[in-house]
Amino acid sequence: MSVTSNWEYADEVDFSEVYVASPTDTAAKINAKLAEGLHLVLQPGIYRLEESIKLNKSHYVVLGLGMATLIPMNGTPAIEVGDVYDVRIAGVILEAGVKPSETLLKFSDKGYEGSSDYPSSLNDVYARAGRYYASSDEYVRSSKFLEINSGNVIMDNIWVSRSNRDYYGEVKDGKNPVLTGIEVNGDDVIGYGISSEHTLGDMLQWNGDNGRVYFYQSEFAKDAS
Repeated sequence: MSVTSNWEYADEVDFSEVYVASPTDTAAKINAKLAEGLHLVLQPGIYRLEESIKLNKSHYVVLGLGMATLIPMNGTPAIEVGDVYDVRIAGVILEAGVKPSETLLKFSDKGYEGSSDYPSSLNDVYARAGRYYASSDEYVRSSKFLEINSGNVIMDNIWVSRSNRDYYGEVKDGKNPVLTGIEVNGDDVIGYGISSEHTLGDMLQWNGDNGRVYFYQSEFAKDAS
């Protein structure tokens, strides 16, 4: 059964149309399953991704269980969404890697309108930068946590944070750098419960028109200029 709801009713997706990924899977294997048209469930664990998970079809669901953690290992986004609509991503942590990424999640290209009838959504999506899976002499980095270029996207319970403490202690002097927390370029984007913390530049850049936010929280970094 394909997901073709206009959000008036709950959808049912038969598990024959779902790929259940394991942390041992490569990004290439996951992308191959997505290319077959399967929805994606991520089992709990840490996914070290050699390339982005790419969502290039409308009516996709990506659901992480146990807050599955996605780490880009080669400077790509952890998740990259094409110019498509009704893409739903929920229950994941995006973790900055040692090699610098431009963003941890890229939602479409700038100028893509999305669909007001079939909006996309991010639900319970967290992003962070801290040395939790890096050695003591390495630092993690990303220019941005989230880049929302598509119009008609709903963000629900989003928390992005450049951690002020990590596994090795207090973070200061611009280490584990992230410049921008969330950058919204699309029109008609809605946020319900948005938190952005401790970045070295703007915690939130909202460039799109007709956006709405219901509850926003932020904290300055101690070492922000």
